[in-house]
Amino acid sequence: MKNNIKFSIGYNLDFKLLDLIAKNKNHISSMYFPVPNSISGSGRIEKHHDDYIKSIGKIISFCNDSNIKSILLLNATCDGIGIADNYYIKDVVDYVHNMHKEGLKAVSIVNHLYTPLLKDRCPNLEIIASINCYVKTVEHAMHLKNSGVDVITIDRDINYDLETIKNIKSSTGLKIQLLLNEGCLDNCPFRQMHFNLNSHKVSIEEAQYFIQNACLKSFETNPDLILSSPVIRPEDIHNYFEIADYFKISSRNYKLEEIKTVLDAYIDREYRGNFLDLVSSRNLKNMMYLDNTKLEGLFEKKIKCLYKKRVYGCSNCTTCSNYFHDAVVKSSSRKTYNNLGNLLKISDISKTTD
Repeated sequence: MKNNIKFSIGYNLDFKLLDLIAKNKNHISSMYFPVPNSISGSGRIEKHHDDYIKSIGKIISFCNDSNIKSILLLNATCDGIGIADNYYIKDVVDYVHNMHKEGLKAVSIVNHLYTPLLKDRCPNLEIIASINCYVKTVEHAMHLKNSGVDVITIDRDINYDLETIKNIKSSTGLKIQLLLNEGCLDNCPFRQMHFNLNSHKVSIEEAQYFIQNACLKSFETNPDLILSSPVIRPEDIHNYFEIADYFKISSRNYKLEEIKTVLDAYIDREYRGNFLDLVSSRNLKNMMYLDNTKLEGLFEKKIKCLYKKRVYGCSNCTTCSNYFHDAVVKSSSRKTYNNLGNLLKISDISKTTD
């Protein structure tokens, strides 16, 4: 068993995060951060402050001084006309090359037209296939290996398909990275459109119609779907020690204290609080309170459900629904689950679980 698991943390555009990482550097393998908006799009909706592009050099230096890998994200799923523009591609590759000269260790990419170009310009730069590559099969992973990729980030939709992850690892011989806490719908039908939207540098205000009417609607109607999501609880991470090399925590949209909560939970491999504190969606966190201690055994159930789920889907299964109704903390004054996370504190649930 691995006793010193380290985690990859996302930069939340708050320089104070570096202090938190410095205090926990023995538990941190890498820090990932977005390419500046002026260079390319991103996998998140975020507005970079004016001096962000200048601060990247400082972030890289901090990582090198702390013996932490620096990872630049080129994870936009849509470059628009740039995908066919030699000048655009050259500018992006030139930027990465310049950052590599400043000490950048790795880049996480979606567009694998960049891979051979980066391998030629930066032979020592590690190339990571982004979570937004949606790698679910050995064949897909082999194509990426042949293009020059060094690390495969597994599609979160197969987080509970340990056999497929093992096969991808053994067939490619590449390092495997898992995203632990992205809590969207399992096999979300809006996922690709959502990341395309993010890639086009829209604002939160411009994206509101999509956010409120896409997968969030499904959670409002069937909140138990959160437990069929691919989130891996801290208590269950040991099941992946033999098949994963890197463990990534989604945290770019978290405030500093929220990142500390999530990181501490995964370091300790347990969390006695709201399961949704760990999930990278503030919208879900504000909807309900799920007692994480009531979810013991769910991992084993989901592993056993896997075949049935592949064949029939979840429509005839009540496993996650049963766990949900046992774990949700109900308000004595309200019958709905909405905003329970704001109404109840961790101290409140300790009285009901002693």
